[in-house]
Parts: sequence; structure tokens; C-alpha cells
Amino acid sequence: MGKVLVRTTRLTKTFGHHIAVDSVSLEIRAGDILGFLGPNGAGKTTTINMLLGLLQPTSGCIELFGEKAAWTKSQLRKGIGTLLDDVQFYPYLSAKKNLTVFSKVFGKIPNPRIDEVLNIVGLSSRGDDKVRDFSHGMKKRLGLALSLLPDTDILILDEPTNGLDPKGIKALHNLLKRLAKAGKGIFLSSHLLREVEIICDRIIILRKGRIAAEGSVNELLQKTSSGKFTHKTPHYCRNLEEVFFDVLKEAK
Repeated sequence: MGKVLVRTTRLTKTFGHHIAVDSVSLEIRAGDILGFLGPNGAGKTTTINMLLGLLQPTSGCIELFGEKAAWTKSQLRKGIGTLLDDVQFYPYLSAKKNLTVFSKVFGKIPNPRIDEVLNIVGLSSRGDDKVRDFSHGMKKRLGLALSLLPDTDILILDEPTNGLDPKGIKALHNLLKRLAKAGKGIFLSSHLLREVEIICDRIIILRKGRIAAEGSVNELLQKTSSGKFTHKTPHYCRNLEEVFFDVLKEAK
């Protein structure tokens, strides 16, 4: 197992009488791709916003690199690269110029680093082209380049393949696997169950703000009807879709 980069302990967020996230404890480890699943309203986005310092938890704590993290956006973002679902770039600026503008959020980023991240995501030959001429998949890759700018060890990705064609999805999957192999800890929130089954090492399934199931992909796929899940399956759940719906039934 890789080094623990992020650890949450009983992370909780309430809005009035509504409990959006309820005592969530999780770990993001170096070299791991952690899949974060759940139906709409399960608390995934609220959890991500707390990890990023965009929301202050009602209770619980977040440890970053072994130290308790302050609840400020700037402090958390120094250690975390982020790709949210809809990154808006300046269409009349080049890819390089966009990264230069956005890099001011992270402090001074040297120009060689901008060239480096464009190369990592396969856009080195398009760095001087205006973003208005980019396909949706290229904009996604540029968003990932932006998340890599500070050269952090942690990436939090929210629906990174949303809107991509099959070729773009495969290219992004291969890139994420390379980043994990290089020691990055990747937190991947997605509604695409097949995507998570293929690419992730470990999975957490959230329901009504609580963790309903967690484990490695193989551990979850091998659950039997005599084990945690009550839905009748012959000997094992054949895919993550079966596991997902069994978990939701069990958690009712």
C-alpha cells in the first residue's frame, strides 16, 4: 500500500437539519486511483468541496500529508490538483496563455512547467493554438494540465470523462494510470460504473451521506449473497453495476 496522502476522519456536513455528509472516513494513497460512487444527492460533491476547502465541515477533520489541514481554500489547494466537471478557459487565448493566467492561483509557476504539463497530457504541439479551436476532449486534457501545474501528489477529479468520445476516454484513462504509476494519488468521482471498475484500485460507494461499501475492486466484485449483500446472485457479482445496486438495496 502507498503512503497515505489524505485522510478524513468522521467528516460531516449539515445544512440546517439536513445531513449531507455523515461521518465519512476515507484515505487517498500514493499510487492509488480511488473511485467515489453514489447516486445523485449522496453527498459526493459536498465531500469534494470540503476536501478542496470550499466548504467548512460541521465536524470531523481532514489530514493532508499527515498534518491537520486548515479550512482555507489556499492552504488545501497547495497540496491538491483539481479537475472539476466544467472548466471554463479563455477561448481567444492559447493553451499556454490560459495556463499562464490560471497559474497565478498557485503562485509563480515557471514556464518550463507549463510546457511539461502540456507534454504530459499530449498537447505539446497545440500549446500556441487558441482554445476556441480545441475539441471537447482537448479542453478536458487542458483542464487536467491545469490541475497538474503545481506538481502536487494528489488529484481530485470530478467526472473527468464527461462528454468525451470513446477514443478520448481511453486516452484519459491511460494518462491517469500513468500518473498513478508515477506515485500520484487520484480521487475519481464518476457516474460511469464501468469506467470506475476498469480504472480504479479501490472504490467507495456513498449513500445518503454515509459510506455504504468500500474495498478493492476485486473485494467488492466477489461479494456473495451470503455475505453483506442481500440481493440474490449465484456466487459473485459479475460487474460493478450489480454491486452498486446491491449496496443501495442493502443500505435501505
